[in-house]
Amino acid sequence: MINFTVHGCCAGTEPLPGARHTSYCMEINGSVYWIDAGENCSYSAHLNGVDLLATRAIFITHPHMDHIGGLGNLFWNIRKLTYVYKDEGMARMEGKTVSLRVSELRSWHGIYETLCCTEGDFKINFNIDAAPVVDGEIYRDENMVVTAHHNSHLIPKTEGDWKSYSFVIHADGKKIVCCGDIRDYAEIGDVYEGADMIFVETGHHKVDKVCNFFLEKGYNFGKLVFVHNGRRVLDHYEESLETAKSLVGDRVIISRDGMKFSL
Repeated sequence: MINFTVHGCCAGTEPLPGARHTSYCMEINGSVYWIDAGENCSYSAHLNGVDLLATRAIFITHPHMDHIGGLGNLFWNIRKLTYVYKDEGMARMEGKTVSLRVSELRSWHGIYETLCCTEGDFKINFNIDAAPVVDGEIYRDENMVVTAHHNSHLIPKTEGDWKSYSFVIHADGKKIVCCGDIRDYAEIGDVYEGADMIFVETGHHKVDKVCNFFLEKGYNFGKLVFVHNGRRVLDHYEESLETAKSLVGDRVIISRDGMKFSL
């Protein structure tokens, strides 16, 4: 079983009550995997019972602040908890590797330099494997395989230098598509076919148009989960949910901060 927790359901708006910027995680066989790391994601996760010391990998769809703004604090809190839990925490993290995949490594380098200016110079007893996101397979372990597909949410300044990606995850016999921010849902092809769960965004798209895209294409899919929600959805949650259900039935979830569900 794959357990999901939403730490931030919100698009890149100004601060809003109960709606932090985009982040959610998957828990599989005792390991935690993150999709994006918006503001305060580790704060929300810890208070929602997610074991930060079980973090195995973090995947950033693109380097906008509403998707990466909490990354430094996530690593800072992992380090903090190794000391809070003392011998147990230190032993759990000793020699462990946390994988980070981000398209713009400059973002991580800046965050890491900031971390090294905090107390203790960010001395850690675990490893951070930071690597760029590129098209194709970007991560594999005994629990999952992740492939990346570039999209044009961010237009490259140099041909082929893509900075915005969607992810396809195969885990526990399930297929999960994490679209991230995307200019056109059609641009990443037919990766949606047969997906058990598809994470879609409404920060740049309307609920009815997203639903109708998947209906018109005739894809066989399980659930649509709306994340990175814009003001239209946040201010009219029930109305948006009713609209989505009128089109795709109970196959839709419009996420809220702290929401948990399983696959």
